[in-house]
Amino acid sequence: MQDQLAAEAEIVCRKARQEDFGPASELLNRYHVDRLGPEQRRDGFISALFTPAQLREMAEEIGVFVAVSRGQVLACLCCYDSASPALPPPYRTMSAHFDAWLFRGRALSAWRCFAYGPVCIDVPARGKGVLRRLFTTMLPEVRQRYQAGTAFVAKDNPRSLAAHIDQLGMAPVGEFSHDGQAFVALAFIVD
Repeated sequence: MQDQLAAEAEIVCRKARQEDFGPASELLNRYHVDRLGPEQRRDGFISALFTPAQLREMAEEIGVFVAVSRGQVLACLCCYDSASPALPPPYRTMSAHFDAWLFRGRALSAWRCFAYGPVCIDVPARGKGVLRRLFTTMLPEVRQRYQAGTAFVAKDNPRSLAAHIDQLGMAPVGEFSHDGQAFVALAFIVD
């Protein structure tokens, strides 16, 4: 137990710095759906590829958040403004449904929303509370500008769906497809 607490304490969650964008891009792309076998996909995957330049652009809008231990990026969480031209194509497809989807009794389009995701945690860092810590690190950056966050997770990514719904309390608000892939749209209050 003491070893686990020491390992968790060594993991620092913070906003990404210039030197983090390359390693964060490599981490995200390593877990891209097309680069994993069927067995590996069960543990979660990313649906889009990202360059360091794209991560830099996200960091200028809201932020890219990383979990780092001993100089190594172990996890990455990205956020965009929902009006950003840099949004991944599935998000644009999802946001076309915001007028029809309800979140807490109001159309999702009535909320000041930002785009949450992707988030990726390297296998050795999983089960150490990193997702919750990254999420908590992100919240102060969005509270003043947004009321809600929105995300999408591939329907065939049950690990990620469970993490976001069960651990972070995100609510499913709808389903959509993009390029033949089925996704679940999620929303959460920024408080």
